[in-house]
Amino acid sequence: MHRCEFCKKEFGNAGGLKSHLIWCSLNPNGKEKELKKFKCEYCDEAFNSTRKKNHHYKKCEFIPKDIKEKFIPTKEQLTCNFCNNTYKSIQARNGHIGYCKLNPNRIVHPSSKRIGEKNPNFGGKLNCGNQFTKYPDWKVSKETRKKLSVSNTGKKWSKEKKEKHSKIMKKVILENPESYCHGNKNGRTKIYEHNGFKLRGTWELEVAKYLDEKNIMWTNKIEKPFNYLWKEKEHLYFPDFYLPEYNKFIEVKGYKIERDSAKWASVENLIIIMEKEIKQIRNNKYNIKDFLN
Repeated sequence: MHRCEFCKKEFGNAGGLKSHLIWCSLNPNGKEKELKKFKCEYCDEAFNSTRKKNHHYKKCEFIPKDIKEKFIPTKEQLTCNFCNNTYKSIQARNGHIGYCKLNPNRIVHPSSKRIGEKNPNFGGKLNCGNQFTKYPDWKVSKETRKKLSVSNTGKKWSKEKKEKHSKIMKKVILENPESYCHGNKNGRTKIYEHNGFKLRGTWELEVAKYLDEKNIMWTNKIEKPFNYLWKEKEHLYFPDFYLPEYNKFIEVKGYKIERDSAKWASVENLIIIMEKEIKQIRNNKYNIKDFLN
């Protein structure tokens, strides 16, 4: 973890800390005080953006009521035009309208369609699906889905049940590695398709294109995962790329966390590509062949 020496706030990577130091109010050499250009005309409190200033106007006790009301959204601005649901902010309401079921021009979300079907609202990309749609041969009726939902609502799993479920899932992953290593979508990471492969995020895409330029054969369909121990439990690890000609694996990572050390130690022939290496790739200064011998 990276910690600010002034306010003791912690960050997951050095870039986040570097950006914070510029604006940290306790940093005597920071830019926060000199760049506070937006002042409240009623209490002289200063801000470094119009958005923060407008947010302050909603709460400032010195602003007259008639002026404050201009910055507080009305009920009409917070209400959906189609279903009349009310939201806490204009941003939340606008985000809902695009997917509102009563909106005739609504966006069809990928999870609402079967995997393998192209969704025109998302650039014709294939849908990621869920546990019922990853395997089209599974036929689950609406009644069965409802029974599964009701039976699991409000229940807490015991330690024994969690361990049993974990063993079953590991077995499923070993038998169907594609359902884990490149069929999943982590968080908000965007999926890109390149030469028939699905890649998670722009960094993996850049690495794939770099390997193509160097005429290095690669794949991200790794059949057999690596086992590693973390907090006295065994886990499975799939690296991001495999180079069959060199028998090397590649892991693309934005920043390192404690668990990564245990993961990476399980693979002897692993090449780590992080932010520093990505910048070198962009500037044509990275030479992966130095790590292939």
